Amino acid sequence: MKAIKTMFCAAVLLWVPAGHAALAVCTGKIESITSRPGYVYVKLDTINEMAMCSVDVQFFRYSPASCKDLKSNVMLAFATARSVTAYVDNAPTGDCSSITPGHNADIQLLLVN
Repeated sequence: MKAIKTMFCAAVLLWVPAGHAALAVCTGKIESITSRPGYVYVKLDTINEMAMCSVDVQFFRYSPASCKDLKSNVMLAFATARSVTAYVDNAPTGDCSSITPGHNADIQLLLVN
């Protein structure tokens, strides 16, 4: 029985990817919102620019329709100089500075503060 448990644990460790993503909670004011062929990018003053969603195709948890809603909320926050908190579910680490420019962000939640 102990040998089976050991083999199971070893199999699980081999199956789990070594470079898994982390949740990063990033707060800041929006510096820019840009659209590039089908995708919406946002840059906060505290992190690099990241792809937020797509107005053409499903992008992580956002459909094209929900992307348009998200974009309008971000544009309102930008126009009123409000800060936002983005919960990025697939950041390289839990540190917002680890998000590289152009990162395809899986934003779990975006709050306007």
